Parts: sequence; C-alpha cells; structure tokens
Amino acid sequence: MNILLISFYDDNFGDMLIRTCFRALLTVVLENLGIGTDDVVHSSMHIKDIDEQRVCSSDLIFFAGGAMFGVNNLRTLDHIEAVTAIADERDIPVVFSSLGLNHMEDTDENTARLNAVLRRPCVRAMSVRENAEVFAPFTTGCSYPVLPVCDPAVWTRYLYDEDIRCARRDKPDHPIIGINVVRGGLFTANGRNWNIEKEEDYLLSLSSVLEMSGIDYRFYTNGSFLDNNTMGHFARKLEHADDRFVYPDSTREVIRAIASFDAVVAIRMHSSIIAYSLGVPSLNLIWNDKIPPFYRNIGYPDRAIELSDSDRVPELVNRLLADTDYHPDSDYMMSLYRFLFDTLCAILCQSGEIYPFEQVCDRMRALSPPDSEDVTDYRTKLQRGKYCYLTLFNISQNRKYEIKELRRQLRRSEIRLQKLNTRLSFTQDKLDSTKQSLKKKSAEAARYKQQLDRIYHLFPVRVYRWLRQRLHRRAT
Repeated sequence: MNILLISFYDDNFGDMLIRTCFRALLTVVLENLGIGTDDVVHSSMHIKDIDEQRVCSSDLIFFAGGAMFGVNNLRTLDHIEAVTAIADERDIPVVFSSLGLNHMEDTDENTARLNAVLRRPCVRAMSVRENAEVFAPFTTGCSYPVLPVCDPAVWTRYLYDEDIRCARRDKPDHPIIGINVVRGGLFTANGRNWNIEKEEDYLLSLSSVLEMSGIDYRFYTNGSFLDNNTMGHFARKLEHADDRFVYPDSTREVIRAIASFDAVVAIRMHSSIIAYSLGVPSLNLIWNDKIPPFYRNIGYPDRAIELSDSDRVPELVNRLLADTDYHPDSDYMMSLYRFLFDTLCAILCQSGEIYPFEQVCDRMRALSPPDSEDVTDYRTKLQRGKYCYLTLFNISQNRKYEIKELRRQLRRSEIRLQKLNTRLSFTQDKLDSTKQSLKKKSAEAARYKQQLDRIYHLFPVRVYRWLRQRLHRRAT
C-alpha cells in the first residue's frame, strides 16, 4: 500500500512535528489493523510542491494536519483543489485529518470552492483540531461528519521520549521559564496591531520582572529562520549572555528546549502544544484565531492572552510554576487515533479491537525518529535560509539598479541644469546690457525733456516780446 502524506515543510518546526507525529500515529493504527511496515510505503509531499506522478501512484492520501484550509498568502486551497481533482479522477481515497482554518476569507466564492472540494467522492473523512462549527459552512452536503480531534503533536511526549528524558536530566535544579520569540511581522500579517517594537517592549518588560523576582528564563524560537533573526536583533539590543538565547535548528532541538523549561510563555501555538504534551504549563499570546480553541480544548481557556493584556503575563508566570498537576488528557489524545482507526476500517473494509491508550504510547515510543530524520529539518532550514538570502539579494540587486538609474537621471539632470545655467547666465548678461542701454536712453530722454521744458518755457516769453515790439512800432 502506497500512502501519501501531504503537509507543510517549514523551518517553523511545529509544522514539521505535525507530519512526524502523524506518520508515527498512522503507523501504529495500521499495525493495529494487522498491516505491518513491510506492507506500506510512506511518502511525504509539501503541499506547495505537488508532484502529479506521486499523487497518481498513491493508494491512499492523507492531508496530515495543520492550518491548511484558507485562501490567504499561503494559497493552500489551490493545491488542495489540484490534488483532490487527480484523486477523484483515479478513485484514490482522500482523508483530511486534524485541520485548522488559516484566515479563511469567508466570501461566497471561497465557501463554494471549499464545499466543492469536500463534496468530491474521493474525500472519505475529515477531522479538525479547531472548532468543528467553524467548518460548517464549508461542509454543507458532505456525506461524512466533521469530527473534532487533537493536533498530532500532542503525541510528542511519547515519540521523543528519550530526547525529553535527556533534556530533563541535564537541566538545572532551579525553575526556568521559556519565553517564545517570533518574527516581527507575524502580528501585522495576522491583522493584529502589534509590531516588532511592541514585541521587544513586551519581552524586555517580562524579562525584567522575572529577574527582579529571581526567576531564571531563556528566550527561544520554534526554529524559524525569520524568528531567529528577530531574536538575534533583540539579543544584540539586550546584551545578555549567549546562553540566554536558544536557536533550534531541528524539531528535536525545539522539543529538547521546551523539555528543559518548567513553564512556557508562548506565541507560536506549537510551543504550547509541545509543552502540553510534555506536561509543561504554558500560556499563549493570541495573534491568530486558532490559539483560543486549543486552550479551550485542553481546559485552560484563561491561558490564551490577548495582546492588549500582555502586561498581565509576568503575574501569570508564578501561577504556571505553581501548577504541578498539568498533564495531557488521554481521551483527548486518543481522539485522533480513534478517528484514524475508524476511517481506515471503513476505507479498507476491516475491523478490529482498538489499542488501549497505554499500548499506543508504547508503540509510539518504539517509533522514535532517528537522528537521521534531523537531516530533513536541516535541509528545510537551509532551503529557507537560501530563499531568504536570495530574496534579499534580489531586492539588493534591484535597489542597486534603481540607484544606478537614479544616478544616470541625476547626471542628465545636472547636465541639463548646467545648460540652463549657461543660458541663464547669457540671458542675465543680455538683460544687464539691456538695462545699461535702457539706463543711457533714459538719461538721454531726461536731457531732451529738460531741453523741451526750457523751450516750452521760453516760447511764450519770446512771443510776448515780439508782440510788444510790434505794438510799440505801430504806436510810434
């Protein structure tokens, strides 16, 4: 049997953890049904890098969880439509598992597109990790129910059992708080009025309060290249020791970091999910609508904190440290296992007795990913780094071209200005010459006027004298 898992491949290792945990859990379900690893070929595919040939050669397709539904900048809906169209044509069963909505623009067109996808005959089952009622407009007329389940990553505790033991064995004896750091643009990209300056103010305030309270802490990320860059920028401003900052380069390193904390102040949701799986109390700032449903599902709705209430976080840290009875609920964890078990029973026309929780945990421990699995994380991160570098390089090259073009325009403008200055100088000289000529002519005109004034003044006197002489002559 050729099973294709479609998921995100990202340097935000929470997305990688979804795929890893889902694949392990699916392996246990198949074993539960009597289908061993020798009878199954697992292959994985990035949802944004669809290979039609691999889709066509599959016997069963799983969309393996995460916030895949939506038509925001991730553009996942286009790829979901493409995969299900191929599966529908070849009668390949498709299962959507533990999905979340990612900023769905709930227009009539988008609702119709998703509804059309989910009503395709190839789609056999669907489960969601967030509120099932949110999906209601998109599942009208579907032949299957939309079932609520947990995120696959709540099984982290058992899949990475040895790594968690090692991290806890090596941790200091005193409590340590993990403070999650994310890229500055995450909030505005999700419609929140929070920028990097506000995040840094929050991080600085929180760390200052913890220091005054004598509580140790570490800043960490979920591994994202951009999150690491933001934390590096903050670290240079804060001037703390390097050991205050944890920069994970793989999923395993994120898990080990969280396992070494006694409480977590999260922003990325999978920091909270991993912490929940490990029994580490957490709270989460709300930058996305998916945060509150997770905390409601695990019974701690008050630990999803609005950004406007971020100043309350320091006072809540002590409550987290005092919570010694924080552990995952087995029934909640088994919700995804039961969904996969029942779905495969229906698709494969099989039946059987479902494993109890303890047996599933034991089998998950046996499937702990080898260190070689980290290579995929490293490659993904390198690819992301290369993409970011090339993006910035292209921007830099474009800026250089723009600067060069602006300099050419400036040079042409300077030449034109010089010509205009020359013409202006010539015109000014001509104007000055004209002014001098006009001044001379004005002086001549003034002299002529004076002469005329004298003439006009003398003419009546001469006439009077002439008349007087004539009258005198006649009298004599």
